[in-house]
Amino acid sequence: MRGKSTTNPKKPKDKADSVLSDDEIRYSILTLLYKKAKESPDSRILHRKKIVEILCIPENSVYFNLNYLEEAKLIEKVDMFYSSEGWGGDRVTASGIDVVEHKEKNKNCFPFLNATIPIQIQNKIGLINL
Repeated sequence: MRGKSTTNPKKPKDKADSVLSDDEIRYSILTLLYKKAKESPDSRILHRKKIVEILCIPENSVYFNLNYLEEAKLIEKVDMFYSSEGWGGDRVTASGIDVVEHKEKNKNCFPFLNATIPIQIQNKIGLINL
């Protein structure tokens, strides 16, 4: 056949195979920290390495988006916390809780709330759509 490739056509990438957008990562991190706070109010801090492990996302991407969420005052870094992963961690702030609980109202201020948490992350952290 002239002009047609004889190799198998590429199948479209499945969302699980693609790189996550920063919006998806931000919303996933915020939701993960919210879920942690809701389940364990007295121990609601997660070490950054644990967040990387849970989300299965490269460390640089996680840290970049944690810094964004921290500058937006939705999470806070806690240096005086020790876990088996080491010192420090992050937790959701009261503002971050409000943003998650009132998602529709906050979409204009925080456009990443328009993202969807990828199904593989929802399954991993046991989310039911918040």
